[in-house]
Amino acid sequence: MLKAITSIAATLVSLNALAQQPSEASIESLFEVMNSKQLVEDSLVKIDATLQSSLNRSLKGKPATAYQIGIVKQAKDDISALIHNRLSWQNMKPVFIQSYQKTFSQDEINGILEFYQTDAGKALLNKLPTAINTSVELMESQLKDMSPEIDKIRQAAIDKMKGVNANPDLEIGKGINNEKARPPHH
Repeated sequence: MLKAITSIAATLVSLNALAQQPSEASIESLFEVMNSKQLVEDSLVKIDATLQSSLNRSLKGKPATAYQIGIVKQAKDDISALIHNRLSWQNMKPVFIQSYQKTFSQDEINGILEFYQTDAGKALLNKLPTAINTSVELMESQLKDMSPEIDKIRQAAIDKMKGVNANPDLEIGKGINNEKARPPHH
C-alpha cells in the first residue's frame, strides 16, 4: 500500500513538474522580445574585435614578415570561423531554450514577457546593453590600472622560472635557494 501511495505521489510530482516547464514557443517569444539573436550576433562581432586586438598586441613592437603576418591573419580567420560556427544563434538557440526550460517555470516566463511589455520592461531591454557595456568599460579601466602590478607579478614568476630552469635539481615545493616556497603575499 505504501509503495502504491509513493508511486502515485511521485507521478503527481512529475506531472506537476512537466506542467510547469515552459513551452518552447513561449521561450522563443521571450527571445524575440529580448532581441536575443541580435545580442548573440553583436557578441560575436565583439569577440572578433577582441581577437584582432589580441593578435595585434602579440605582434606589437616585433618585426614581422608579410608571411608571418599572413600566418597570424589566417589563424585569426580560422579561430573566428570556429567561434562563429559554434556560437552562432542557430547552434546556441537550442542550448538557450534547454537552459530556460530547466531554469524557469511557464508562469515565470509569462511574467517576464508581461514585464517586458511595460514601460519599465521596455526601458530595461533598451538600456541594459548600455549599462553592461559601461560596466565592462569600468572594469577594463580597473584592470588597466592594475596592469603595472600584474606585470610585476608576471615578471617575478618568469624570473623564478628562469631560476628553476637554470637549476633543474630543485625539489618541488622548494624555492630557488632550496628554501620552502612561501605563499603569495596579500
